[in-house]
Amino acid sequence: MTPRKAFFYLSNTLQPKTLQSFLKYLVIGAIVGVAAIGGREVIAMLLPADTPEYYALSVAIVYAFGIVASYIGHRKVSFSHVNMENEDTAASMSSFTAIAIFGLVCTTGFSVCIRFLFPIENLMGSFSDAASFAIATLITSVITFSLNARHTFREKLENQ
Repeated sequence: MTPRKAFFYLSNTLQPKTLQSFLKYLVIGAIVGVAAIGGREVIAMLLPADTPEYYALSVAIVYAFGIVASYIGHRKVSFSHVNMENEDTAASMSSFTAIAIFGLVCTTGFSVCIRFLFPIENLMGSFSDAASFAIATLITSVITFSLNARHTFREKLENQ
């Protein structure tokens, strides 16, 4: 990326509309995230052991259910200013799903690293699984917002 493109991207990110969209994105993400954290805890109770593999599996299962809820919420709220009336829903859902799967990999990797490589259990005790997942989800949301704004919910130009 050239310095000029980087500056353009940064200046677009700091626009009020973009910041407002990001705040909405965080709220929708938080709602879906809280539901996912609760769902992960329920799944964890059903799993036979507390190992990194089962922990990662529980995160992945819950994240998959959150993809659909997130797409609907972000399309209706976070990016409601984007005219998507003529947008191919299958294409935008495919793009969103690809970004969400990338987010799944990031969230899973970050949460496992936070949970098992940092002394979070000393700080959070029995809440260390949920806290690791929540922190990882927040970190990943910064990445996925940028990707979704550029690829899934972008404005169509008149001449395209």
